[in-house]
Amino acid sequence: LVQLFDVIDNNMTLIGLNFSDCQLNDDGLKIVAEGMKYNKNIAYFGIFNNDLSISSARLVAEMVGVNKTLISFRLKNTNLSDDGVKALSHELEYNNRSVIHLDLTSNKIGKNGAKRLAKALLS
Repeated sequence: LVQLFDVIDNNMTLIGLNFSDCQLNDDGLKIVAEGMKYNKNIAYFGIFNNDLSISSARLVAEMVGVNKTLISFRLKNTNLSDDGVKALSHELEYNNRSVIHLDLTSNKIGKNGAKRLAKALLS
C-alpha cells in the first residue's frame, strides 16, 4: 500500500480514482486519503460501496479540505453517518470550493447531518 501512496501522490496524468466495491479498510483508506491530499490532477474520486468507520470518514473529510482539484466525489453506500457528515461539511464549508458533484446516496445521514450539510453547501 505504501507504493500506492507514491503513485497517487506523485502521478501527474491520472484524473480519476475509483476504489469502489473493494472492501477498503481504515489502513488502506488512510494511505489513499494521504496521497490524494496534494495530488494536483485527480478530479474524480469514488469510494462507494465500502464500509467507512467514523475515523475513515474523518480522513476523507480532511483530504477534501486540503485537495483543491477534486470536483466529483462519490461516497454512495458507505455507511456515512451524521458524525462523518459533520466532518465533511466543515471541510466543504470552510476549506474546499472545488467540489461540484457530491454523491451521498444510501447512507445513514439523519436530520442533523442533512441540516449541517445543507448549511455547508449554501455558504
